[in-house]
Amino acid sequence: MRTTILLLGSFAATALAQDFPREFVRAPAFELTSDGGGPVRLSDMKGSIVVLFFFRHGCPACAASHPAMQRALAEPAEKSVRVLAIDVDGIRRPTPARGARRLREELGERLEVASADEESLVLYGKVMGREQIPGTPTFFVVDRDGFVYSSTAGTIEADELMASIEFLYGVDRYRPEAWK
Repeated sequence: MRTTILLLGSFAATALAQDFPREFVRAPAFELTSDGGGPVRLSDMKGSIVVLFFFRHGCPACAASHPAMQRALAEPAEKSVRVLAIDVDGIRRPTPARGARRLREELGERLEVASADEESLVLYGKVMGREQIPGTPTFFVVDRDGFVYSSTAGTIEADELMASIEFLYGVDRYRPEAWK
């Protein structure tokens, strides 16, 4: 079963509050371990549109979502789209180096990979109204200000993911600070 929840943050919610009365949901902060061993923090990604891809190696539904990830990673640098693949199996093995190499070979060098921790699974599950993320794959699109724009449990199609990214990119072009 696939569930998509749309949450509007930053300027988008202000502009569309009448049509979509939703509460702002700040993406939970995290510090995870990258496949290179260094820290990965959501706060370091502020200013970018961030796709969080919670996955497991060998998960058929995760593999079915790879075309969507490839399309997001192919976005021009000016859009500042970052994709962070979070290895749910990383709770048992904190540095996903081997699996990360395989995933990066398939999806491209711009892909960032980190190991999940129990806290991130619980916090992001709460964003979806659950005790933890509902399984893999699970996706979150976070706007440039750190608010969750959408979440999807299950396979995501490239067009669906790109619609979120394009919407957020389009909203950014109409922000008052961009007019200066």
